[in-house]
Amino acid sequence: MSYTRAQVRGEFRFIKYQQGHRGAQTFADNFQVPEAQAIQAVLSQLPIGTSHGQTDLQSGSWDHVPFGVSYQSGGDNAAHFNSKKDAKNNGQYTPVSLTAPATGIVDHMRGHGFKTGFDDSG
Repeated sequence: MSYTRAQVRGEFRFIKYQQGHRGAQTFADNFQVPEAQAIQAVLSQLPIGTSHGQTDLQSGSWDHVPFGVSYQSGGDNAAHFNSKKDAKNNGQYTPVSLTAPATGIVDHMRGHGFKTGFDDSG
């Protein structure tokens, strides 16, 4: 898991991403990464020094790519966004999702005046 600093409505917020196992299916809807954050989410999950073949987001509706955001871990690590909800991972993709942050980290950030984006006051 990793934190990524993102600007949301003029404020910096911390977004945390996680990846599933290669070949896993998708995550629950409330943990889906928005398409606009797909490349950022994938890059945050690639091991340091890992390259990705295509710099543009591959966006479409495929049967063999998991729904939502993933990267082609069985290929060039390209970021993908699949809008097809009933798609099945053919084993070549690793799904990426949002995750809830550890409470202590959020409390620490709030205590120092940061807007975290993980609360309802946002």
